[in-house]
Amino acid sequence: MAVTFLPATVTAPSLVDRLREHLVARIDHQGLVRSACGSRVLETVLASRLLQDDDRHPDALAAARSYLHAAARGGELTPLDRALLGKPSSGLGLLAGFEHHTAGRKRLLMNAILHAAGVGGAPAPPPTTDPAGGLHTWKQAELAACRVICDRAACTPVAGDDLDALADLLLKPRIFEGNHLPHLLFLHALRPYPACRAAVRQGIDLLVATQHADGGFSVAESFDTWVTSIVATALTEAGTDRQTLARTADWLAARQAGDGGWSYTPQATQTDMDTTYTAMVFLHHHDPVRHARTWRPATPTCGACRTTTGDGPPTAGAPRRSRP
Repeated sequence: MAVTFLPATVTAPSLVDRLREHLVARIDHQGLVRSACGSRVLETVLASRLLQDDDRHPDALAAARSYLHAAARGGELTPLDRALLGKPSSGLGLLAGFEHHTAGRKRLLMNAILHAAGVGGAPAPPPTTDPAGGLHTWKQAELAACRVICDRAACTPVAGDDLDALADLLLKPRIFEGNHLPHLLFLHALRPYPACRAAVRQGIDLLVATQHADGGFSVAESFDTWVTSIVATALTEAGTDRQTLARTADWLAARQAGDGGWSYTPQATQTDMDTTYTAMVFLHHHDPVRHARTWRPATPTCGACRTTTGDGPPTAGAPRRSRP
């Protein structure tokens, strides 16, 4: 990785000024900072395995293979990327020593990804006891897909209710919550079942429509709301004049959901704690009087998300804590 050294004469205030100018230039005519997600090896490997079984999209498959070939020759590969591409890697043991209250579901996700990608040597996941009710709706569905994938790999019975629920999500007109990785796992979970063929075909069509020009696939369509709220908060704290951020404030205020929160992208409906907090803080600092009807309802919404460990939410209807 190339490292750029700044001259000794560059001061912290001048760096702040340069960064401010850079971020202001990213704000478009609507007031948002667009944040399209780039292609990744993970999603592209999972997509290409699906496209191998579907003869309706040969060009999409060829483009995905071309992207993966280029990625394999590059030097910016993570241990997981290397494992997914069939290279020597420590990726299979990435979570071996991970200790956290989310460890169970993270190991389940990792094992489902490895099985779906056809990586040999994926260990059996431990049972997860994390409460799914405290998670974002897409995360609950993602875990259901992971259970189906891992149960089938272990030759254990698969819950029919999970199959029906995942099929319903694939038959929607858009990718569920704008989140592509769960969508890919839904497809891999249902792929072996003939009764789910229509849902899988519909889901693959939705997936192909998101393919990037470089042939790859990404984790989500965008993080526009989340990134805009972060940039706006940073610019406000850096002393950017109010008029420069007026359109951004109006755009964010118009994206507030009925529960008082915000979701990470306009394509998602369920709100999350991270985006809600940063949007609320920005609007309060930007113009607390004009946007009082927006940021005030978000205050109890954020409070409802807190538990004794600060990572709630404990109640139904509150914004979920996780983003992609």
